[in-house]
Amino acid sequence: MNILSRLATVVACVCFTPAIGRPEEFKGNPKPSELHELSSVERLDRDIRFLASDERGGRGIGTDGLKESGDFIAQRFAELGLRTALFDDQPFQSLTVDTGTEIDDPTKNAVRITSGTNEALDLRLGETFNPLAIGASGIATAPLAFVGYGITAPQANYDDYAGLDVRGKIVIVLRKEPRVGQPNNPLGERSPTAAAYFSTKMLAAKTHGAAGVMIVNDRQTADQIQKTSEQLGKHAILQLDEAGRGEAEKTIPVVSVSRQIIDSLLTQSLGASLDEIERSIDADFRPRSGMLGGVSATIQTDLKSVDVTERNVIAELPGRGNLAEETVVVGAHYDHVGMGGIGSLAPGTVAVHNGADDNASGTAALLEIARKLSIPEDPNRRRIVFIAFTAEERGLLGSAHYVRNARFGLEQTVAMLNLDMVGRLKGNVLSVYGTGTADEFDGMIQRLNQTYQFDLDIDPSGYGPSDHQSFYEKNVPVLHFFTGLHNDYHRPSDDFDKINLNGLARITDMVSEAAHQIAIDPQRPQFQSTSRGKGIRKQKGAYLGVQLQMFEDRVQVTAVVPEGPAAQAGLQVGDILSRAGEKSLDSIDSVLNELSKRAGGEQLSFEVIRGEQVVRAEVTLGEKK
Repeated sequence: MNILSRLATVVACVCFTPAIGRPEEFKGNPKPSELHELSSVERLDRDIRFLASDERGGRGIGTDGLKESGDFIAQRFAELGLRTALFDDQPFQSLTVDTGTEIDDPTKNAVRITSGTNEALDLRLGETFNPLAIGASGIATAPLAFVGYGITAPQANYDDYAGLDVRGKIVIVLRKEPRVGQPNNPLGERSPTAAAYFSTKMLAAKTHGAAGVMIVNDRQTADQIQKTSEQLGKHAILQLDEAGRGEAEKTIPVVSVSRQIIDSLLTQSLGASLDEIERSIDADFRPRSGMLGGVSATIQTDLKSVDVTERNVIAELPGRGNLAEETVVVGAHYDHVGMGGIGSLAPGTVAVHNGADDNASGTAALLEIARKLSIPEDPNRRRIVFIAFTAEERGLLGSAHYVRNARFGLEQTVAMLNLDMVGRLKGNVLSVYGTGTADEFDGMIQRLNQTYQFDLDIDPSGYGPSDHQSFYEKNVPVLHFFTGLHNDYHRPSDDFDKINLNGLARITDMVSEAAHQIAIDPQRPQFQSTSRGKGIRKQKGAYLGVQLQMFEDRVQVTAVVPEGPAAQAGLQVGDILSRAGEKSLDSIDSVLNELSKRAGGEQLSFEVIRGEQVVRAEVTLGEKK
């Protein structure tokens, strides 16, 4: 009888960890006595429904829904009789996650405009101005200069700063660029170009010595907002993080100011309205910059980074016999992207991103595997550590924290098995990554598949866009199970009704057997280094350090090699690569073709779509080894 049939007949003991809620607190969670009475499909069904429900709010970082999910997982581990008193008698390994920027002291965020003998004008926070996270906290008092779109582009013979000394001045900068979206834009064949990026405008302002920046919406953006609300159209301002967070070395304060306010200033000082100036620049592609004679401003910003404490949820099935001090890890991340924003591929959508497949499916499978393996019958068995990772969607933060602070030493961790997006088995295709990270893995997976009969998509690489990579980089053999991307990825439509429960149950059974075999095999898996996988094909030229996958006819970054060229330039998982230099990117081969033309040490500018923003990344390419 195989391990699954044997375990199905056994009833686990019940052991509660202090401070973890009773099961009746979680609607739909079976009572301990029911855990083994339900079928595997029924347990998976209930657990995914709980984790992916609207009540969990998409399990975003810093939310009650993620905390409730962590408590739910911890309670289940305790009910299975696993050892959960691992961190101050709790199953929670805490880590700090940077969630963004917020206003610190509202009274220290202000804009005052003075003009000659006129009474000073104080703008209203949240109504006629907002501080922007792309800038620094600080205060600047200086004359005002209007610098149009804030663009310096010698290749297009266009410079908003030409003939204007703005050193020590506060500059007013328009969003976007001249002739945006028009075919006759000298800045580039495709709009918006890199000249329109907030980061490009900030760099130009600092390069020209500006002491502060006021950003104002362009006419097109204001018109779009006015269709929704006439009042908002008049005073439309950017929200705190809408221009991004900027680079680490932020030095000057930046605010967004109402278009109505700026229009009044320009009309008085330059004799033309903001609308007239924009139309003139678009018509003849000539800047209309100038000092606002006699007009000065004071801008003050007071911002702070917001850190939250999140939790990996960890439980141990103690080892036995002469293998007891070695460890097998089985993991899955339980966070998702909340109501949208960071990580969402539905820009501008504020809705629950349920994350049924990503990764309620893997978390439910983790709980079911823990149940199947929780009976200590084997006389010699490695400990099995079950980990529900947090903050995977923020860049594998939970697993990276664990491997830096491993509860059970990594030198004695013989393997890590990871489940991420395993709920959409389609065409019977199961992807298994990491088969080349240990000599024994490929043969084991092939033998197991004689029973489960998946159409395997094998990738020997230990790299990949999920938590197994953190372990692989510490020389731990890994296996990663995955059923593929889909059009609901990181969107509100990744909901329960699309989960293939029967397929998920089969995957769960196979991974359970794989974990059990590794746990009892007297021979420890022998780690092997691998290449970077299918997404990083062999290149004759330079090395970028990403894993790529085609998604909706776009080239998407699905993994970033830590400390590689792409990581150092700020590329992130989820980024869409749209251009390299002057070339549009429409396939992975188009990326590789551009890299093949270059050598290590060369710089290549990438245009990247990140959520609603288009950003530029200047990558110093690595040497292909």
